[in-house]
Amino acid sequence: MDKAKRNITIVAIILIIYLVLANFALETAWWAQMIVILIGLSAIMQNYRVVKKDEMTKKKKEISNRKR
Repeated sequence: MDKAKRNITIVAIILIIYLVLANFALETAWWAQMIVILIGLSAIMQNYRVVKKDEMTKKKKEISNRKR
């Protein structure tokens, strides 16, 4: 779970740096920027699903341990 949260942070930082460079330093087409943004957002959402799934699994284990 910690790895997924770290991945979310890394991808978000890379996206922000890319967008800043693309707008000020690099000559990049708008559609290329959109492709990179969409790929980055899909990676973030995939990692977010992993985080949520891990949290749900932990809660289920805690509840089952309480019942015993």
